[in-house]
Amino acid sequence: MSVHRHGFAYAGPVPEGHVRCMTVQPPSVVAGLLDAGEHRPNLRLSEQSSEYAACRGCRDDDQWCYLDANRWVVGEAAQRLNLPQMDAAVWLNASGVFARDEGWIEQRPGQFLLVLDVPADDMVRFHADLFRWVVACDAPIPPASVRGATSLEEFMEARRRYTRRFPPDIAEWDLDLRIQWLRPTWEHVFDDALWGPNGFDHMGDHHGHSPLYGLTPSIQLAHVRDVVACHAESGRPEWRGRGEVHELRTRDHVMLLSHAGVVRMSSEQSSLERGVVDYVAVGRSDAGRRDGAEGVVA
Repeated sequence: MSVHRHGFAYAGPVPEGHVRCMTVQPPSVVAGLLDAGEHRPNLRLSEQSSEYAACRGCRDDDQWCYLDANRWVVGEAAQRLNLPQMDAAVWLNASGVFARDEGWIEQRPGQFLLVLDVPADDMVRFHADLFRWVVACDAPIPPASVRGATSLEEFMEARRRYTRRFPPDIAEWDLDLRIQWLRPTWEHVFDDALWGPNGFDHMGDHHGHSPLYGLTPSIQLAHVRDVVACHAESGRPEWRGRGEVHELRTRDHVMLLSHAGVVRMSSEQSSLERGVVDYVAVGRSDAGRRDGAEGVVA
């Protein structure tokens, strides 16, 4: 299957009050979303995912790691969304700009990329790059007032002044003391002052834009604009070109997909087991086939 990149415009205009986002999910989640109309993540399953399997820190309560940072940011999102019972969330690439979000897509072989229009009030967005600082837990995160300086020279000076407020050897301190000093600065990952089209973030990408993640308690089938297979080896999304049409089939439903995204969805039973999807080209003979149970592209 050839790779085609069209950007977010192909899926039509974004409804007012929504943000066009992307998320990569396994076939079982896609199947459940099509059949149930909603996907709500499970804390136990999300914390057993392969993301944490190779992390030594995730298995050591005395080390701070990605899992700890994940729990912190989900907890913050729960407070901001006024959902105190929320202990897991769907992670989104949520800048709303295709070229910016595409570079942050996780490459997961055999999975599917979903393009969604998520209501802005149903998610919390935060600076993707600075979230890595929360994971590292070894330096303070500068606020937007520092990162948005009018020139590089002013930014460097403002950053030096800000950093002087903290002990120079803080990265070598014991974990509890480091967290005590650094946790208040983590709030700056949510600073939205520089996210607008005219904002410039010296700690953003090479264009001065802030790459954004988003967290939402669930994703709805009604918000899906496209489903794109990820290559079985590279994990890269395989965008459909003009003339390419695919069917995404689950046990109870069929979704028809073109280069412009979702065309229609209908109820139709098949012999597939629950949680399994079949992704098949119906528009071109050279477009290939994907078995969602095994994640194979032929």
